[in-house]
Amino acid sequence: MKKSILKRVSALLLFAVITSMSFGCLDDEKEDDSWYTDITVGTPISDDIKAYGTKVYRINFASIGSYTATLSAQQSNCGITLCSYDESDESLGDLVDNIIGEVDVFNDTTNEVATIGVTVAGYAYIVIDEWDDVDSGYTLTITSGTKSESKEIILDTLSQKTGAVENAVIDKIMDKWDFNK
Repeated sequence: MKKSILKRVSALLLFAVITSMSFGCLDDEKEDDSWYTDITVGTPISDDIKAYGTKVYRINFASIGSYTATLSAQQSNCGITLCSYDESDESLGDLVDNIIGEVDVFNDTTNEVATIGVTVAGYAYIVIDEWDDVDSGYTLTITSGTKSESKEIILDTLSQKTGAVENAVIDKIMDKWDFNK
């Protein structure tokens, strides 16, 4: 009788362990999908960022042409990094090889404006970084067309995995990004 009870308790414990592991895997998959936020051209997004934080947005450039990325209303020094899209990307760490360009001209709260020349329609990532160790809010707006005061970034192909920026910029970004998220 004691062996029978022990077998039942063992079976229940094993069932509980397997069930909790299964649900844990489902939760992990859900978290993997939430490392970026989808945004659309023409719809401003207002968000908050922690000191030295990073936020990732995925955008679909539906057609070839020029677009303007404007980062405004920030309370600290924030910058914009454009990365090509690769459907196998699963985290911020995967974007290091996808960096195309970075705009952080003013090193203060002045609006950052970038012209993005899209030669192949499709997805791209826009990464916002905070550099001052100050929590901040901001508004990111992507619009069709260009603004004369912007820095130009050419997005030659959305499937390429090479960046056209200086190594110093890449090193600055890699030093700051937290790949353990």
